[in-house]
Amino acid sequence: MQYSENNINVADPVIAQTVNESIISVKGLANVKAEEYVAIFSITQVAESAEEVNDLIDRRITSSLEHIKTRKGVETYVDMISFVPVYQEKRRVKRPTTKYPQDLS
Repeated sequence: MQYSENNINVADPVIAQTVNESIISVKGLANVKAEEYVAIFSITQVAESAEEVNDLIDRRITSSLEHIKTRKGVETYVDMISFVPVYQEKRRVKRPTTKYPQDLS
């Protein structure tokens, strides 16, 4: 193979030609329509609890799928690639106190 001017040229093998054989070399370009497309979406959902997150994200995905399925000939497949839960907890701040335990001895 040789590469020149962004084209790929395949070198023809040397073949001893006989009377009944012909070698035809064709260079072509195929401009065809794609058979399928793949779309990848990322969804982030924030809520107060894990149950609420699941409910909200399920509703969003279902709504999107219903909208996509209104188009003829469209197939959909949902696959969760990763699930990274992030939890926020309220931090309790310990404040110093001026009260000391009394020594009762």
